[in-house]
Amino acid sequence: MLNIMDTQYIQMTVICLLCFWTMGLAADLRCNDMYEKDGRCCELCPPVYARACTSTANAICLCGSGFLCSDHVCSNCEKEKKCRKGEELKRTGSREYTWKCVPCPNNTYSDTEQGHCKPLTQCDTHGFIVIFPGNKTHNSKCGIHGMLAITVKQFIGIRNNPNIFIFLFNLYFLQVFSH
Repeated sequence: MLNIMDTQYIQMTVICLLCFWTMGLAADLRCNDMYEKDGRCCELCPPVYARACTSTANAICLCGSGFLCSDHVCSNCEKEKKCRKGEELKRTGSREYTWKCVPCPNNTYSDTEQGHCKPLTQCDTHGFIVIFPGNKTHNSKCGIHGMLAITVKQFIGIRNNPNIFIFLFNLYFLQVFSH
């Protein structure tokens, strides 16, 4: 038979257990779609954590290769869209993102499907003339006073070969000073 002290002890134990249980539920409800770690709510990340959650700082989430964040904390990822040549991917929205392909701005181009728009080469700033002005899908092509059309990439290759570079350099000055 239980005495009054035993009954009160059992009642207090049940009350304490209920308190701890409801406090635990409240903590779980407080974190919603997050998880609790060291007394704080932490973001659930898609496959990649740039930094794990700590007692003083939240996790930093990333998306894997070929995916883009679709919200401000990168808790969701979406497959990266491929744009056509002459376009680049732009993000819209501040907390929830959507991604769309937009045409390259003026004086830029994109020559790949997943490229970013890059500035067109300004031939005159490098001492060349424009052979092709470039467009949304192709870079400018530069030449030496109309006699020899070369792209900047080709010029860099030529520049690394001293003999060809000296020949072209002399040819350029012969043209400039003979007119």
